[in-house]
Order: sequence, then structure tokens, then C-alpha cells
Amino acid sequence: MKKIVYSFIIIAFAYGCKENEENLSPAPLQTLPVVEVFETSAQTIVQYPATIEGIIDVELRPQVAVRRSRKFM
Repeated sequence: MKKIVYSFIIIAFAYGCKENEENLSPAPLQTLPVVEVFETSAQTIVQYPATIEGIIDVELRPQVAVRRSRKFM
């Protein structure tokens, strides 16, 4: 049974590798429209409607407690 399956696979592979004469001819070239592009200066603005947040948002506060002895005006 395995020999039949293997021989079928080999025959299918050999048939697939056979060159077809119709596919060897090159396709005709197509003519496409051409547009001239000129260099100019432009100002672009990119805005992203999003905010950046961390995985854990932590409020940072100073760890030193200082008392003001004088008021400066």
C-alpha cells in the first residue's frame, strides 16, 4: 500500500515539474500613463488622538518634609 502511495506522489511531482511550452512565451509589454512630479516645500502637522500611560501610574511626592521659617514677599 505504501509503495502505491509513494509511486503516486513521485508521478504527480514529475508531472508537475514538466515544462509547458505555452507558459514559456513572454507576455507583451504594456504602456502605462506617466505623470511628472515636482518638488515643493510643504508644512505637515500630525496629531494623534491618544494619551500615553504606563502600566502602573504612580504619583511621585518628595520624601523630605521642610518647614518654611520666613515668608518672602
